[in-house]
Amino acid sequence: MTSLQETLISLVSEILSEGGNAADSLIKTKLGDHPSNHGRDMAYSKISDTDLSTVLPEQFGTFPDAEDQSYIGKLLHHLGKKGLIDDSSSPTYQVGSTRLAALKRYGSDVITTDSFETDDVINMASEKKTDYGDLDIDVIFKAPAKEIAAEIEAFDPSVYATKLGKDEIHIAVRVGDRVFQIDFLDVSNNRATKQFLQKSSFVDLASQVKGAFSIILLRAVASAMQLKEGDAFEAILTSAENNPDSEFSKMLQKQVKLGWKPVGARFSLGEKGLKLVLDLRKPKRNDPTKMSRKSLNVESESRIGFENLDALAKAILDSDEASGSVIYHATKLAEFIGKRKSSSDIDLIWSNFIDSAERNLKGGISEEEYNLGMSTIGKLMKRDWSPQKEVQKLNEARSGIGRFAGANKFNKKSALHVLRTLVDETNNEGKTSFDIDFSENSAIDLVEKMDSMFCHFGLDKRGTFFMESSNSGPVYAKNVEKRFGFNTDLLESFKDLQGNESFQQSLRDIFERAGAFRYDAELFPALTHKGTKKGNIIFVGTPYAKDKMGSKGALVLFSCKLWNVDRQSWYAVSPEKSDELTKLLKYESAQAGWNNEWKIYTNNEDMQMEGVFHVELGRVLANYLKDNASFEKGLSILSSRKKTPEKQELVAELDRVGQELQTALNSFADQATSNLGGIGSYIEGVVLKIKKANGDVYEVKGTSQAFDERKKVFWEDRVNVLNLEKSIENYFAKEILNTKTVQPAALNRAIRAAAEEFQPTTSGSKRKVEFLEFLIPFITEGNVDFDTIKQRSKEALKTFTDEYNSSLSNFKNKKNNLDPDSIRKTEEFYGQISKKLSKLKDAVNSNLDGKAYYVNLLNAVLGFRVDRIVNFEVGAGRDPKDDFRKKIIIWNGRAQPWHVGHDAMIQQGKKMLGDLGADAVYIMLVKGSGTSKDKSKNPLSEKDQYDLVNSIYSGDDRVIVADKFPKSGFIVDLLEDIHDQGHKVVGWLAGADRIGEYKKILRAFSPSLYLEDHDYSPIDKDENGDVLLKLIETPRIMSGTEARELALTKDFEEFYQRVAPKESSANSKAEYKNAYDKIREANQIEEISTTASVEGSPAARGGAFGNMSKDNEEEKKKSTLNVSRALIYREEMINEVMDYLLLKAGS
Repeated sequence: MTSLQETLISLVSEILSEGGNAADSLIKTKLGDHPSNHGRDMAYSKISDTDLSTVLPEQFGTFPDAEDQSYIGKLLHHLGKKGLIDDSSSPTYQVGSTRLAALKRYGSDVITTDSFETDDVINMASEKKTDYGDLDIDVIFKAPAKEIAAEIEAFDPSVYATKLGKDEIHIAVRVGDRVFQIDFLDVSNNRATKQFLQKSSFVDLASQVKGAFSIILLRAVASAMQLKEGDAFEAILTSAENNPDSEFSKMLQKQVKLGWKPVGARFSLGEKGLKLVLDLRKPKRNDPTKMSRKSLNVESESRIGFENLDALAKAILDSDEASGSVIYHATKLAEFIGKRKSSSDIDLIWSNFIDSAERNLKGGISEEEYNLGMSTIGKLMKRDWSPQKEVQKLNEARSGIGRFAGANKFNKKSALHVLRTLVDETNNEGKTSFDIDFSENSAIDLVEKMDSMFCHFGLDKRGTFFMESSNSGPVYAKNVEKRFGFNTDLLESFKDLQGNESFQQSLRDIFERAGAFRYDAELFPALTHKGTKKGNIIFVGTPYAKDKMGSKGALVLFSCKLWNVDRQSWYAVSPEKSDELTKLLKYESAQAGWNNEWKIYTNNEDMQMEGVFHVELGRVLANYLKDNASFEKGLSILSSRKKTPEKQELVAELDRVGQELQTALNSFADQATSNLGGIGSYIEGVVLKIKKANGDVYEVKGTSQAFDERKKVFWEDRVNVLNLEKSIENYFAKEILNTKTVQPAALNRAIRAAAEEFQPTTSGSKRKVEFLEFLIPFITEGNVDFDTIKQRSKEALKTFTDEYNSSLSNFKNKKNNLDPDSIRKTEEFYGQISKKLSKLKDAVNSNLDGKAYYVNLLNAVLGFRVDRIVNFEVGAGRDPKDDFRKKIIIWNGRAQPWHVGHDAMIQQGKKMLGDLGADAVYIMLVKGSGTSKDKSKNPLSEKDQYDLVNSIYSGDDRVIVADKFPKSGFIVDLLEDIHDQGHKVVGWLAGADRIGEYKKILRAFSPSLYLEDHDYSPIDKDENGDVLLKLIETPRIMSGTEARELALTKDFEEFYQRVAPKESSANSKAEYKNAYDKIREANQIEEISTTASVEGSPAARGGAFGNMSKDNEEEKKKSTLNVSRALIYREEMINEVMDYLLLKAGS
């Protein structure tokens, strides 16, 4: 990524930021710790129009004096008096949306506006925006930011808390229990730049076009500027050649040696203004041209800065009629281009604009905002724009690491896909053989496969540090002992990283820039390893040099994901953005100085390997891979069940080439030394990364023979322990307990089937005993012989105990040949199975008999599986500390559209408010996962849904319409929104066909596990294990299908009379007209998805819990990790007192 791209992304991020992240984190880290704030229920709040008189200084145009009692005014006066801020220069309030706030506070006569920003435009903008995520106060720093921040906190630490940013100080300001965010921006040298690049155009705001569009469009115009003779491409190259000792010439020579080729010159608009740059290219991934981009500044100084916007506008637009006002507004700039530029110029600008917007803006705003901005600007520039249809990506590209041959090899169709991509991305279509130089072709990488512990880590949406192992779910300080207690390496690494303030500050800085983030990484926990006498550490099987680690360890970063607030899930960013964020943490580690403790490497930079990969396709495969038509023909042949000569030939060639390529990859792995190893080190393997232009990556693994041989030495005893553990479970399950199967998936299905039918008659701890007895016919085959089971169990236990002791003895005899760390880890394996044998021994030797003995043994052998699926947790009732929370009755569903049936449910909920002590009915709108892409059943966008429902109940303080849509109707996702709002659930509105299903789902909810990573639980349980909320059965008056059918067959007036609630307002009628039009439009022009749920199925009936039915297993799979956190217990959590309870029950 070029510095200009980084600058643009940074600017766009600042413009798009709604603010508040810093204030939210400062509540936890500083304000909450102050004694005066103990007991306060502080929360970040946006600043409303009514708050402005309290927050902004009393006078405009003069620096605040001692009489000013506003929160910002008295702080500025104090800092000015201390000489920390220049009090001869008052703030202009022209940065970002603060401009609109200042206009409302001081009047339009004191805020600079232009001719386009008429009273009507300003009024419209004022109506569109009535609150502010933060306020940016432009001031001149006269002391280091750190010193100013310290003085702000000393002024009143119970009210003000600070955090440093780039050229700014983020300030959390407590006003009662609400906490606002104010940012002091240092404009010592660049006030004009800040005001322009972070501007807030009232014209664009009124049009609902994000301000970031203007920066991207203006840069697109700049890059399309005509070059004069002295600035031409050839002139720049000639000048560099004639002046080889100039700084620019030296930089250019270096890039050329690295394979970059100069391709053109252009003007670029960056943070300093308009500059002439030289564009460089070389083959690269993720771009339709298959070229990577880079640019060099030809000049050290900008031609024109932002101090004179009129001059800048005239230069960029090449017109004396252009003015600073034109380039200030995205819509006016687009209109000027559409009217004044030639068609060919517009085509070039439009192309540059689309390309830049896709790369730098699309991922940072909602899809609706992006589509609105692009279409608005397109119309003004007289160019058509429509959203790109989502390209269906190949499942194979996301399926993990495969092989060309051997274990986990690609199937034949996948192999052809991989080879087609390899040929296409290296421009070798039609060739029977070719070489790939990894140092030259950046579409293909060869990287070292790391051999330690994979993990995720980052800051979640609340700014809280977490880590994850491959199957732990997010682990926080609150639950780390429980989740990582079984693994010393993970536990100690988490504790050290959590307590490393410099590391945590770096994460908080990244959070300020990008929001919630999660790194995918390999963890090298040196802090728990002693190492060998040769200075190596063996984490799994590969020796790594200890001096390549920090004193505590190292992290190799693979990629970074960001949090989608609307969808409430992590999403993959562009490869360029991911690289930027991984490099950013590496940079932070060096700048902050904690890289001496934890060394940071990036996979794409530090683990790259060099070499030449020879591919011998042969005539047959080359012919199938020469173009898309031939490739599709090959896929068709492979898909056919007929064994034609063509198919046999193609399969044989795929096998031959696959074996040759796999051998070549294995050879690379055999000959390589680790990037983190010493001389003569070996590696686990290599990964060939074949990168497609759409962002997908095929990964192919090659394995080192030396690693395989050494791993057998390190892992032989651990494998023996694992096999013994499996044998014990399987034997006791099949031979003693008489189960039908020992297959984990089949056992889990049987337990689920039993849970579906189980109707408990007992409460508390006895409920599990009751369920285990109920489970017996679901998992056993024939009649169980309860009389002989005790004797057979004792004999089996003795046999397995002897086998365990023998294995342990063998290990002790040869452990001197192992390094200290491998010995410790193997002993931990033996320790784990020893604990399980001890628990099994207690069950086998219990005083119970008959069926009670069987149930007790069943719990010891398979109880961990039961605990994962069925929840027997008991509660303690409502926590008095939550009494202040708003208590709600929930309704959730699709509402496509909202109709009289929905309203009847809400009215019934309102009647129950008093009985349940509830404050409001809470409406949660979702989209059915099975039909959300089927426009005929989901014609309304999320905004349409919200606007319609909110128009009906906006004046009713007993009804709340949630303004955020959960990512699904799954209970964990619904609870996340409820939790974030701080509410408590006391009732749930549901149809008769849903009540039974809801009971089972809610019974499975575990408040204690939920509390491991949340500060409170929206749902409580009583001492019997029953949820403390009432399921309210609602009548079915109308369905969404009936309502949509009326829109298709009746005129609007009849549709409105029959569908809308009787008390609907005139505003609601307008929203219903919009819904009416959308329904008719969708059914006329949209093709119905063939994968949609059948109308009438649970998923299609509109209840959000339809996403948890058997008809929607896919949604369940997506939420597996979340469910495992809140709805199940881990294997290590088996109730150790169950034997005692069973003894009592048996007696």
